[in-house]
Amino acid sequence: MSLTRELGSFKKYIVGFMALWIVLACGAGTSYASIEPATRQTLALEHATIVDVRSGKLTSDQTIIIKDNKISHIGNSSQTAIPDYAQVRDAKGQYVIPGLWDMHVHLEDNYKNAFPLFLANGVTGVREMGAALKNVDIWKTSIQAGMPAPRLVYAGSTLNGGPADEAPHMFYLSTEEQAREAVRLNVAKGADHIKVYSWLPRPLFLAVMDEANKYGLPVVGHLPVEVRASEAVQLGFKSIEHLHGLFIATSSIEDELFKNADMSDLLGYSLAEIEASQAYDSVKASKLFRKFKEKGVWPVPTMVTYLNMAKTEIDPRSKYVPTAVQKQWAEVIRATPPEQTELMEAINSLTPGMVKKLNDAGVPMLAGTRFQLRND
Repeated sequence: MSLTRELGSFKKYIVGFMALWIVLACGAGTSYASIEPATRQTLALEHATIVDVRSGKLTSDQTIIIKDNKISHIGNSSQTAIPDYAQVRDAKGQYVIPGLWDMHVHLEDNYKNAFPLFLANGVTGVREMGAALKNVDIWKTSIQAGMPAPRLVYAGSTLNGGPADEAPHMFYLSTEEQAREAVRLNVAKGADHIKVYSWLPRPLFLAVMDEANKYGLPVVGHLPVEVRASEAVQLGFKSIEHLHGLFIATSSIEDELFKNADMSDLLGYSLAEIEASQAYDSVKASKLFRKFKEKGVWPVPTMVTYLNMAKTEIDPRSKYVPTAVQKQWAEVIRATPPEQTELMEAINSLTPGMVKKLNDAGVPMLAGTRFQLRND
């Protein structure tokens, strides 16, 4: 079955959605959305039932007017005047919810497949977390030409250290000046935030933080393995993707791990996190979580990432992506060594507990999937 037909079949379950403004306190001068459609029109949804996602209450027979891509009015249908020039859609029997955001995605050059999948699932905004800069121009051109798409905020290319493996969405850096120039390149592309990766050396991380601060941009991403969470928070780091480093940061053996553990690759880092989870220090964790709330740090658990990485079979829902991507995913699963799958299962089993601890402490979190139509 074609992707178009599959989406058409799936959409019958989507009863409606609308975009509401979401404010993330990630630093002064950050725009709400870098890319929005150039098309401006007025749309009226009549007789809809609105779902208040905070209280769970339903408000029936409401008319919503959207003008210039923003909601300008919500009110009783019998008391709402519809502008003569508006497109009118009857939403009787349908439910309207706030537009959802996926706060960790990787679009790259598969945006033509990704955008309809997001919209079909009510995702009206995405936070792009690393792509080749040439793709940023492609997204902009397509969206501004009228292609239906979620609102999009993006990082540009990810800043990393270590040996280059030619991943298209990475800048591999070895000097502080390279780190500062990489920040400037992303700024020139209109980046809303600067993303760093696990293997960025601490001196380069400090340079990135300093340079990004000059432009009022938040620094987010993987907590670099050479940087303690407590230090990153004090420096203004704004989101910790995948909860990387939080098991180490909340353990009584943090000092020992930083001194002795080999965290030069994903295997060593994951093993250190697992070991740290067995030495959880509630007092230390409470102090760190208070700092998160005080400084506005948002963990992004991406729980589904570890769940998928631990699978031995391709997910049935993959039928909604192109056949070529399904084949790539299946090949990756087949080629994954059993010990790596076991490692991901271990991390997957630990993540919900950390999420609960963060939630119990009142730490705000962002929901992300690491949506990615690629095999790398």
